[in-house]
Amino acid sequence: MYHIEKHSVNNHSVWRGRLFKANGENIKNPVPFYMRPLNINDASAMSSLSERIYSQLTKEEECFIHKHTLAEYQKSLTNPDMKYIGIFVGAQLIGMSCLHICRDSEMLSTEIPDLPQGILTECQNTNTGALCSDCVLPEYRGNGLNQLMISYRKDLAWHLGCNHVFSIIDRKNHWNMVPYFGSGFQMIGTTIDPDDGGNISLMHYNFNRKQRIIGTEIRASYLDFSKIDTLLANHYIGSGFNTQTGEIIFTPNIQAQQIISHCNQHLENQYISHLIQSHSGGLVYV
Repeated sequence: MYHIEKHSVNNHSVWRGRLFKANGENIKNPVPFYMRPLNINDASAMSSLSERIYSQLTKEEECFIHKHTLAEYQKSLTNPDMKYIGIFVGAQLIGMSCLHICRDSEMLSTEIPDLPQGILTECQNTNTGALCSDCVLPEYRGNGLNQLMISYRKDLAWHLGCNHVFSIIDRKNHWNMVPYFGSGFQMIGTTIDPDDGGNISLMHYNFNRKQRIIGTEIRASYLDFSKIDTLLANHYIGSGFNTQTGEIIFTPNIQAQQIISHCNQHLENQYISHLIQSHSGGLVYV
């Protein structure tokens, strides 16, 4: 990862760095870039970037991003809870993404579908971040820009009082899994995107409680939906990604297993107390 300079300009965070690749090739003279919050004046550039990227997707990749119109971007940029950021080379917008601040669990469940009830309860009436709309022009991919935008939005979410940050990734989009796992996110579930019917993974980052990686690792190809769903149902979480093999690395969800173990022990004790009762000095099995 390249060196990033962080500045404050008009009370906004601006990050600067240099790109070392273009069109998948190393370049002799690194190209300066900067990243800043986007505003209503950027709406036209955002719409053009979205259109250009969407037009280059194959039919199977169309679920990777949602295309928006100029009017939709203009509306979103007037919403104080929608924090768009953009990466520029000179005056050209080459990448963008969004942090949506969800003020309650109802808003969060609309943005991130089918989250576990325990998480929704924990996020009730608190600020929670939802990361979305990640995109980078193809000629500038390979520079780690998506992971950089994730880091920027995580910092912003923390400063805005969020304890949790979530995102969704199309299950076939292994390119986007790498930066999210690399930024400390964990895969906690899978579901169907109600907007386009695509298969998506639910990604989670908790600022206050880091997952302890304990226990045997189990690996599954990112395309082996059945095995992945079985592991998640058995209280494993996706905690990493092997770029060489295309496998997601799963580890036991220690917290969930401890809660289940505690509940099971409590139920077992209740059952034993009910099963074995004293009756006339003997045992009665009921």
